[in-house]
Amino acid sequence: MNKKHEILSAAINTFAEYGYYGATMDEIASRAGVTKGALYWHYANKRDLFLAVFQYAFVEIDIITEDILRGEGSVWDRLEAGVSAYLEYYQNNPDLISLLRTMVFEGKDADDADLIALIKEAYSRNLELLEEVIKEGIAKGEFRSDLDIKGVVRIVSAMFDGVMFQSLLFENYNLMEMKEPILRMIGSNVVEGHVNA
Repeated sequence: MNKKHEILSAAINTFAEYGYYGATMDEIASRAGVTKGALYWHYANKRDLFLAVFQYAFVEIDIITEDILRGEGSVWDRLEAGVSAYLEYYQNNPDLISLLRTMVFEGKDADDADLIALIKEAYSRNLELLEEVIKEGIAKGEFRSDLDIKGVVRIVSAMFDGVMFQSLLFENYNLMEMKEPILRMIGSNVVEGHVNA
C-alpha cells in the first residue's frame, strides 16, 4: 500500500469517526503512520484532503456499478447484480456511509459550494445511470412502458439512501438483508408482468 493510499484510508476512518470539524490533521497523520509534514506535502490543508477523500472513496463503487449495469445479460439481471454489488460494497465499507453523511450535512452547514457540487455531481451520475438502465429495460420490453422514469429513479435512489441511513442508526444492520426486499419492490413496480413472490 503506498503512502497516499494509507493517508486516504486513515482520513476516511478519521472523518467518518469525528466528522470534518472534529478530525485533525495530527490524528490522520498518526493513523496513516506518517509525519504531519508528509501529510501536508500531499495535501495543502484539511479541506483539500477531505475533497480528495470524497473522490477516492466513491470512485470505486461508481466504476463497479457502471460496469455491471452497462454489461451483458438482461436488464433485470444487470440491475439485480448492481443492487447486490452496491449493498455489498457498503456493507464491507461502513465508514464510507458515515463519511457520506458527514460530507452531506457538514458540507451543507458550512455552505461549502465545492463539496456540495462534488456530491451533487456524483449523485447525478448515479441517477443518470439508473435512468439509462430503466430506459433500456423499457426499450427491450423488460420493464413497463408506462413508467414515470424520473419518479422511479428518485424512488429507487431514495430506497438506497434509506437503508444506508438506517445502517448508521441500528447496530448490526445488515445491508445485504435488504437486497431481496429492494428487488421485490423494484420488480413489482417496474418489471413487465412481474408477480410479487
